Amino acid sequence: MIENNSTNYSEIVVSNITQAMLQYARIASAFENTPVQTFDSIIPLCSALKGIAEEASTVKMLSEEQILITHWIPYDFIKRLGHEELDSLSKELLEKQEAANDLFSRCSLDKNRLFCESVQAFNNNQYSLAVVGFTAVLDHVISISSGLINSTNFKDRCNKIFKRIEANNHNAIENMLETDYYLLAYYSKVITEFSKHYKFTENEPSQLNRNWISHGNSQRFYSKLDCIKIANMILATIRLGQLSQTNSQ
Repeated sequence: MIENNSTNYSEIVVSNITQAMLQYARIASAFENTPVQTFDSIIPLCSALKGIAEEASTVKMLSEEQILITHWIPYDFIKRLGHEELDSLSKELLEKQEAANDLFSRCSLDKNRLFCESVQAFNNNQYSLAVVGFTAVLDHVISISSGLINSTNFKDRCNKIFKRIEANNHNAIENMLETDYYLLAYYSKVITEFSKHYKFTENEPSQLNRNWISHGNSQRFYSKLDCIKIANMILATIRLGQLSQTNSQ
């Protein structure tokens, strides 16, 4: 069973799967065991696999809220999801990430003036200014990571990043972290929604939208959580760019 006091859900899940598979292999290979004993040994394995399904389901739900996972997910968060409001849990998760992992420092953009001034605006609770700045930086980072400097099309640039990762498949896999698999699965979905075209003559979309922000049409109130969401997109883009450029040593 997964211990409630564990902080790293995935490490526990993988450990459970490994132990369950070894237990099943020992029992299944002993021909003198009864079918009941053999089937009983499958139960821990099924339980462990359920843990992976729970985590994957959580990441999918978060992506629908424009949240990309760039660090491991606390066990208690996954178990609480479905019993508490997603909005409050999302805010808690991202604020923990910002504090625990120093999100802005992890972006390594201390030489990017616009990024630094956007962080200053964020720290001064000027979230609208920070959102505009982070959105522009994200645009820049996607161009750099894709190599399509002169393109303004989000879809083309995102596809190029994934094509470069695919071309660099062997080295990329060797350097992948657990959270990278989540980025590969949901990055395109989050970025596509963020860059989706909505007519400016219609109501402003409820989700964060690059076009409404960049063209100055957005009239909504932005929050700390909105800033962290876009900063997370920046960090995710940088990470995928690193995977696409990994060279064998």
